[in-house]
Amino acid sequence: MANLKGIDLGGAIMRELQAYCDGLVTEADNAAKRSAKRLVKEIEATSPENTGAYANDWRIKEIPSKTGGPSRYVVHNKSHYRLTHLLEYGHAVKGGTGRAKAQPHIEPARDKEEKTFQEDMERVVSIYGR
Repeated sequence: MANLKGIDLGGAIMRELQAYCDGLVTEADNAAKRSAKRLVKEIEATSPENTGAYANDWRIKEIPSKTGGPSRYVVHNKSHYRLTHLLEYGHAVKGGTGRAKAQPHIEPARDKEEKTFQEDMERVVSIYGR
């Protein structure tokens, strides 16, 4: 890199860019974590209830990035994961006597949170874009 009278300009630029990227990754990770928490609350609130166990088993799993980027967060149902698809989309009733009605609760919550997350990320990028 260019070295003008003891000043490593290239190194200084790289340090500033790295600090910018690190801050952006941290804020993106925080936004994703907040989004996952909001999504769990929304799904818990709108989940069909019989005993309440299904609604209470929603969890967040963090998957750290291998490349230094923000982590991924997966929202899943810990114990009743087989039931999620059946409730969301409906299913055939035992004995072939008809179909159980679909009770969409995951997709509407995800769509709502997707918009909120996008707004959060736009805010993060606008703050760091100054």
